[in-house]
Amino acid sequence: MNAPPSDPSSWERLLEDAQAYLEEGELEEALAVVEQAIEREPEEPDGYLLASEILLRMDDPGSAAEAAREALELAPDDRSAVALLGAALFESCDFANARGTLAPLLGQPDEFAEAAFLSAVIAEREGSLAEAERLYGEASARDEIYRTTAPLGRDEFDAIVDTALAKVPADIRAALDNLSVQIEDFPSEDELCSVTPPLSPLILGLFRGTPRGATSVFDPGDAGPDVVVLYQRCLELASHSRDELEDEIAITLIHEIGHYLGLSEEELIERGVG
Repeated sequence: MNAPPSDPSSWERLLEDAQAYLEEGELEEALAVVEQAIEREPEEPDGYLLASEILLRMDDPGSAAEAAREALELAPDDRSAVALLGAALFESCDFANARGTLAPLLGQPDEFAEAAFLSAVIAEREGSLAEAERLYGEASARDEIYRTTAPLGRDEFDAIVDTALAKVPADIRAALDNLSVQIEDFPSEDELCSVTPPLSPLILGLFRGTPRGATSVFDPGDAGPDVVVLYQRCLELASHSRDELEDEIAITLIHEIGHYLGLSEEELIERGVG
């Protein structure tokens, strides 16, 4: 979709065009069109709902939360707006408010399975493992997309990482003498919030240190150890089988090594590990 909305006088058509842009991954275009819709009908919640969804996809959870709140001002009982607000708060790392926002959606129809899943992640991060297990079960029962890989023991997970490292091309491995690989369950809140907007709580891995020829955004001016961190539980939650988990580990490992070598996100995407 490259043409502007064919009938800019129609609020419904603007929303349709914005949705089409969103489905095609043309997020800037989608946001521009939905903003036209909101300007035309500022008292209609649907425009704010779609804007919130687009902004979440654009990794702007703060603005997504604002749009969801606008929708709730106009339609206080709209559960889709509640779900979007909860997801935006989760991505903003405001876990306490995200959990409270999502609580009324637990036990609701299938379209709100994500509410159970995100609540489970929050509970697990907090150490409430029995509650997390129950909520993961609720999410997977309501939507098969949340039927993820069962947690592995750390030794078994480490063995998969070792296998993935052994498959890294020799010329790249030769440049990794000063790089170590660490395994953690989830990223810490401090690390997530060390940049603006925050990193997603479900990131699969992270490079800590100084890329070649650049300064680390986490330790500017500090020549500390260079580390690739793989987040075991995030990787398991992103996978639906052992094979998928092994693939995700290998891709994430290469992606973060790419950051160590000074490659940008765009360059990594071009190489198929974005």
